[in-house]
Amino acid sequence: MSAAYGLHDIGQCCVYIGVWLGAGYKIRMGFGLHVGWAIEGAIGSSHKVDPSYLSPHVNMASRLEAATKQYGVMILISGTVIANLTKSSLRDNCRKLDCVTVKGSAEPLVLYTFDMPMFQQDLKGDPSDYRDRFECAVDNYIEGAWGSSLEKLEECLQLWPTDKPGEVLLNFMASHNYRVPLNWQGYRELTEK
Repeated sequence: MSAAYGLHDIGQCCVYIGVWLGAGYKIRMGFGLHVGWAIEGAIGSSHKVDPSYLSPHVNMASRLEAATKQYGVMILISGTVIANLTKSSLRDNCRKLDCVTVKGSAEPLVLYTFDMPMFQQDLKGDPSDYRDRFECAVDNYIEGAWGSSLEKLEECLQLWPTDKPGEVLLNFMASHNYRVPLNWQGYRELTEK
C-alpha cells in the first residue's frame, strides 16, 4: 500500500501538468483499489501483444475507478483492501464513504477514500476530526438512523463545503424524502457509471 503515499505525488503531477497546459485545463484521474486473485493472459497478434487480467476482482477495481467520478474523489478503496492494511498509519488516512453493491456483484462493499491534504484546502478544522465526524454520519446512515446521519452530514458540509461524498449521501437520502426505505439493509446499489 506504499502506492497510497505516492498518490500525493500523482496529485502534484496533475497540478504541474495543469499549469504547464495553461489556465482552464483540468486533469482528473481516478483509481479503484481492490484485492483478490486474477488470471493474466496475453491478447493480440505477433505485431502487438497486450496483457489482460480477468477476474471478478479486476472488474470490482474497474467499477470502483468508474465510481470515483460519482463521489468526486481521486481514489476509491474497497473495505477488503482496508482490512488487509498492515500499517495503522495508512488506515488512519482513509475515510469510510458508503456501503454499496456494484453491477455484477450482490455482495455489499464498504467504500473508502484516501484524503489528500492538497485537496482539503477549504476544510475548516482538523482533517482527522472531520474524518471521525463523517464516518459517524456514514455509520448512522448504514444503520438506518438517517435523522442523525442527516444532521452530521450537514455539519460536515459546513466544515468542508466542496466535499462531494457528503453530497452524494445527502442526495440519496433526499431521493427517499429522508425516510429509510422499508427494505433497507444498510447498503444501496450503485447504478451510475
